[in-house]
Amino acid sequence: MRQVIARRFGLWREDAAMRDWVTGGRDSALADRYKVMSERDQARAQLAAVQSSTSWRVTAPLRWTKELFQRR
Repeated sequence: MRQVIARRFGLWREDAAMRDWVTGGRDSALADRYKVMSERDQARAQLAAVQSSTSWRVTAPLRWTKELFQRR
């Protein structure tokens, strides 16, 4: 009976160790993903700020002209 109980506890310990390992890997992957998403959101915010600026609006005709000539 002791061997059966000892084996069960051993299996439970191994299971808990594996669960901790998997959980740690998952948490690390999620942290990396959210870091990338945060950087993407910051870049979008910066781009939106530039595109809403006065200098961006003033130079718009120059960019349009440049695009027209590059297409030809």
